[in-house]
Amino acid sequence: NLNYNILMNEIASKIIDSNGGTTAVAKACGLKPQAVSRWRQFGIPKAWMKFIEAGGLKKQLAEKEARERSDMEEK
Repeated sequence: NLNYNILMNEIASKIIDSNGGTTAVAKACGLKPQAVSRWRQFGIPKAWMKFIEAGGLKKQLAEKEARERSDMEEK
């Protein structure tokens, strides 16, 4: 259904954008930015959506931010 696909693409874009953008999400998930960029066109795969819904993406992003802060403080 076209309307469903459009909605899922919009949701994917909102999730990606609200979590720092394509590159940030890709790094947090251990993926290439091109893979996350495809999510904007085709929706987020079910396995990754479960990871996001379970808080895995937020956790990865928070850990990355903490590491970066720690690295900056050491300099």
